[in-house]
Amino acid sequence: MPARALLGPAARQDTLRGLMSDPATAPTCVHLAVHGSNVESDTPLESWLLLAASRLDGLHLVHWRLDGATVVLSACCSGQRAIGGRGMAELPGDDLFGLQGAFFAAGARQVLGALWQVEGGIARPLTLAFHRGLLDGLPADVALRRATLHHLDTDLLFTRLAHWAPFFLMCLGTPQPTTSGSPA
Repeated sequence: MPARALLGPAARQDTLRGLMSDPATAPTCVHLAVHGSNVESDTPLESWLLLAASRLDGLHLVHWRLDGATVVLSACCSGQRAIGGRGMAELPGDDLFGLQGAFFAAGARQVLGALWQVEGGIARPLTLAFHRGLLDGLPADVALRRATLHHLDTDLLFTRLAHWAPFFLMCLGTPQPTTSGSPA
């Protein structure tokens, strides 16, 4: 699978959206390694990811065209979702709100995020192993499990619950292998 890295000033909303809207360059896997913030309120689509020149929130994400892509978010709190709103103690079915919901509305099939802040030195090897699993044809849930177990077995630092437990995979339907195509 060819990959295209958008680093620094090139990691812009318009560039990413342009790649996704053209079937010739549409990625099957999108990995965003950025800063993120979770809004815990009655406006969960206002949670955001920080790109080069702007914040990318759920209100913008719903207009992307992801057509079944796998989305990997190496961003703090990118797997969190709303836990309450408008006077309710809990939001039933709140999995559909926040950044994951926006990616699903844009057509993503599965989203890997983090429930809390994870150091880059921990997130990077796990997400690389996750991508290797996808390239080996594994469904996303199996790729995440294999990546986690590998790091639990090989890296003593990774055995701390705070380092491996925040990674959270949400899927629409049964997790699928990422098909051949172009990751962004």
